[in-house]
Amino acid sequence: MEEFISDFMESLNPAYVFISFLSVFILGFVAQYLIPFYIPTGFTFQEYKNKWPGDCANGDQVQCANCHGTQIWVRESGGNILLTRYLHKCKTCGKKLYYTKEYRFQKAV
Repeated sequence: MEEFISDFMESLNPAYVFISFLSVFILGFVAQYLIPFYIPTGFTFQEYKNKWPGDCANGDQVQCANCHGTQIWVRESGGNILLTRYLHKCKTCGKKLYYTKEYRFQKAV
């Protein structure tokens, strides 16, 4: 057994080991940081406000464009280590209204 392990260790090429670790790191980075930014999620609040301006007319009170309900359900719908995405959904009819995001760490001022 010791002979097998020593033969295996001698046969490892350091370049292949480095490339393997680098590949795992890059795949992890892409999966954690880049992919969530490119997945289409639906309307942002600004797009929702531009498409249905009458439903956002009373200040910060948002109404559903489908049933004009004012009870909005907000739940976390994903994100990554840097930000959290929230889905805003009508409690009355269940229609998805828009998505918002919140950064987990505030920028230093």
